[in-house]
Amino acid sequence: MYLGSNEYMITGKDLKFILGILNSCLAYYYQSMVSNTLSNQTTIAQKSIFISLPIPLVTKENKPIADQIVSLVDQILSLTQTEDYEQNKAKQDKVIELEKEIDKLVYKLYELTEEEIEIIEGIKK
Repeated sequence: MYLGSNEYMITGKDLKFILGILNSCLAYYYQSMVSNTLSNQTTIAQKSIFISLPIPLVTKENKPIADQIVSLVDQILSLTQTEDYEQNKAKQDKVIELEKEIDKLVYKLYELTEEEIEIIEGIKK
């Protein structure tokens, strides 16, 4: 596999756990705070931003949360890889519901307060 000069690949352990975190509202908020934004509100994803994102290691203490995130990521991948996903509103709504569950688990993982969660979720509105 070959990647362009501005493309990156993540390898290693716990990739679905990392995928869940990187696609969470918290990661979106973090990226919006530390990266450049184009005029159409698109953020520029840079390697340095993802390297500095504080993703916790999976430990004995947080493994139950990590396992739940992985399970939800598996469910999302299963739904989005079906042939009819683009036309199936029920599947799309289910993915949105699962993403919100991941967000709640990520907030719990990072031990965020209700006030911090409100700030994070307010940026997407």
